[in-house]
Amino acid sequence: PAKSGRPASLAMACWRQCRSRLAVQSRRLGAPRESRYFLAQLQDVTPSGIHLGLGARGFQQAAGDDGGRVTGPRHYPSLAQTLRNTRGRELLRIVDTAVPNLKHIKEFSVVLKALALDGQWRRALRLLREMQEMGVQPNLITYNQVLSAMSKDKQVEKALGMLEEMRQNAIEPDVLSYSNCIGACKPSEWERSLQIMESMPAAGLAPDGPCFEHAAAACEEAGEWQRSLALFMEIAQRELESTSVGHNYALSAARQGKQWRHGFEIMAEMAKRTFEPDFRLRQDLEAQSRGLDRAPPPEPSARSTPSPDNVWQRKQQLRELREQDKRRQEERKLEQDRLEREPAAKPYEEEGFMVYGGQDAFANKNAHTMPAMDIAACRRVCQERGYGAFTVWSNQAYFRSEGAAEIKEGMKRAGGTTMYVNLEPESQRKARLKARQEEERRQEQDKQRQERDARRKQREEERVLESPSPVQHSASQAARGEGGPPQRAAEASWEARPRGGPPASGGG
Repeated sequence: PAKSGRPASLAMACWRQCRSRLAVQSRRLGAPRESRYFLAQLQDVTPSGIHLGLGARGFQQAAGDDGGRVTGPRHYPSLAQTLRNTRGRELLRIVDTAVPNLKHIKEFSVVLKALALDGQWRRALRLLREMQEMGVQPNLITYNQVLSAMSKDKQVEKALGMLEEMRQNAIEPDVLSYSNCIGACKPSEWERSLQIMESMPAAGLAPDGPCFEHAAAACEEAGEWQRSLALFMEIAQRELESTSVGHNYALSAARQGKQWRHGFEIMAEMAKRTFEPDFRLRQDLEAQSRGLDRAPPPEPSARSTPSPDNVWQRKQQLRELREQDKRRQEERKLEQDRLEREPAAKPYEEEGFMVYGGQDAFANKNAHTMPAMDIAACRRVCQERGYGAFTVWSNQAYFRSEGAAEIKEGMKRAGGTTMYVNLEPESQRKARLKARQEEERRQEQDKQRQERDARRKQREEERVLESPSPVQHSASQAARGEGGPPQRAAEASWEARPRGGPPASGGG
């Protein structure tokens, strides 16, 4: 063939034949269509034939010293893509099929990553043992992927045992290893997560943002919302990186503790970072700012099937619920646009208040809330405390501490609300309160004076009742034989007797 001068054409013919055979074989083995691409390199032309170097897609040629030897997969793109989009039993089937053909540690890393995403920690641990039996020594990346799979299934004891195994194999765990161990703690093991995080400085590591977020998530799910918020605030104090997941866990803790003001601050920070808060959490916090416990439940889903057991199907169901929430949000936005386009009702004055229908201002900034069954009582509270206005929505009154002028400038259309703006000036309110205080002080003084007069009169009556009358006094003296005129005369003569000595005796 070399003498014919047609090595290129023969090489192409051989290449087509080999490619067709390889494609048939790969199709029989169940390889995906996008992986049925192969590379050919003309290595040598001899009188006996043409030698081609064949390589499957995903393999790279080593440069320089290896002389064109095929070294292994660069990232195995087709297998990675297939595993990334597969979950559950199908993933385990593909892994069992692919494991006998795995040789390079990068190939094992691709499979371990897919198992970690699905939380298949038992299969990932078995694959790690198969790697060691085949002579492929795991590294820090493969260990962290197994720890990630254990974290998904909340197997903290297994994860801590894996840390000990890493130290025995002279592989020092990094921050990601400890983060996966913290994330493996169940809500009932939130104290364990804090202990693991506190043990990191002893290993020469400093906790990062995900460590604090995993610990805050465990505390929030266990009902320890104060600790969860404290851990989230420590992320900002240490200037660590935080994710939208951590912010949403902080929002959930704020909702659990009814700290809606703190929740609004977290949502403002999320808006600066272009994070999207969870729709239900935002609704519940807005409802708490209006005096409610939770927002009304969403409309029931049209699907009547129960929640599936497969994790991937549950995630798909959650996506559908998020789509429903997104559609409701769009509907509310359209309703708000419609209200803004429609002309507002004409305001009218009523008992010192200007009434605006279908409008609100400074929402979620409530200075005070109370039931709106009695509008007159709401007006009195607004005037006595000096609030600028109050809004009635769903039989609840929400008071605004801003002035009437600011409220009028910040009014927006809001369906189902009625705003009562206080028209009383501040000087008139102060004069009215001062006159009321003087009136109350005068009434208090009159009351005290009346009480003193009543006590004085009562003491005089008691004194009269205790002292005897003149008739009773004479009768008592007569009964004792005292007080008569003869007795008084005898007493007077006795007092007038001479005091010099004994009286002189008569003659005799």
